[in-house]
Amino acid sequence: MYDIAICDDVSKDADFLIKRIRRLKKYQDKIRFHKYHSGEELLSAAKEINFSLIFMDVYMDGLDGEQTAEEIRKIDDHVVLAFFTGYADPTPHSVMVQPFRFIKKNMKEEELDRNLSETLDKMAAEADIPMLKVRIGTKSVFLKVNEIVYVEKGNKSVRVYISEAAARKYHLEWDDKKRPNVKASSKLMDIYRDFQPYGFGYPHDSYIVNLKYVVCLGEGELRMEGYEETALRISRGKMTEFNRVKREFYGAKYGR
Repeated sequence: MYDIAICDDVSKDADFLIKRIRRLKKYQDKIRFHKYHSGEELLSAAKEINFSLIFMDVYMDGLDGEQTAEEIRKIDDHVVLAFFTGYADPTPHSVMVQPFRFIKKNMKEEELDRNLSETLDKMAAEADIPMLKVRIGTKSVFLKVNEIVYVEKGNKSVRVYISEAAARKYHLEWDDKKRPNVKASSKLMDIYRDFQPYGFGYPHDSYIVNLKYVVCLGEGELRMEGYEETALRISRGKMTEFNRVKREFYGAKYGR
């Protein structure tokens, strides 16, 4: 199911948006709508529901849309986000929260439907990205690609090093001396096979890394965001293939 949140303090505007989406007849048997009248309500719900898509007004009482989106990104850094607003224009602050669309409520019907359709397609595409089942204490959780920084092979399982945003999302302790203990029973090579198309490299037989989180790449080693104290070696046997994957990733990211 796709859980779509609509956050707008004007109920009729939220109802209008739901009506327009239903008229598109896309993913109808897989969509579940959730309406919230304030940023505070949405933030509370986002701690319990893994939303696929969030539509948010900009001007609201209490937390406005930009402030709410900023807090959402601390909880969930991969959910598809779209502003749905009457008169506001994009600002540098709104761009920082990485919205997929900035949709005006007074758009012409054809343009509105096109933007909504493309936003729904983005939601569906993001939902198709593979997830990894992990153990966090006694709980089983499915992590998305962007929540994983790197994965290290162990004796009977692999250890998964997650992002700080993921740690907050799952209410895990995170400080300079301690990182969450997250494990998975999957084999490292199987994880790499599934995740390599989404920006993962294999620099060493002992671990795979999410290239998005590489913060320092030196001669024969790299360091990962949130785990800078640990230097990960790049083995000679993996160097050529890792460099190829790395070039493809950064080439696609920066259009080179």
